[in-house]
Amino acid sequence: HQLRVSARRALAAIRLFSDVIPSAHAKWFRKKLKTILDAARPTRDLDVLIHDRLPNCPQAPARLGLVLRRQRDARQKPIIRLDKKMRRKHSLRRHTASLVGDLKEASVGKNAIDQPSVESWAKSQILDLSRLFFAAIPGEPSVEALHSLRILTKRFRYTTEFLEPVLQSGEIR
Repeated sequence: HQLRVSARRALAAIRLFSDVIPSAHAKWFRKKLKTILDAARPTRDLDVLIHDRLPNCPQAPARLGLVLRRQRDARQKPIIRLDKKMRRKHSLRRHTASLVGDLKEASVGKNAIDQPSVESWAKSQILDLSRLFFAAIPGEPSVEALHSLRILTKRFRYTTEFLEPVLQSGEIR
């Protein structure tokens, strides 16, 4: 669960800072994070079954729990392979270092006079996202519409958490 939350937060950060992150870096990180999310989804689904649903089914035989736990263990193998591959090649470390270097290099040539203040940029980001959020509230709720709203709600929450340090606390509330 925490792996999925972290990956979604990282994707939200990439989206939020897309104006300053070079597109090649953004593309690489998005691809890796989506691969991680895809690999972790079946494991999370089984976690929900095992920890949330199975205890509420006293008629379910103990063997079902064992089968689900074995399936969960098997579903973790792709996540472990991804982790080992990225660690072996140091790809995450290399790409992160490269991104930081590119961002430092790009910031040297920026003229502060031409740039909006961080506070006004943060406010515009929240305003844009709040417009998307309120437009996504379905008139006729459907499973798909509510799921999309749930995803957008998380994105909105992560964005406000990222930007909270540069805004006054009352504005975030």
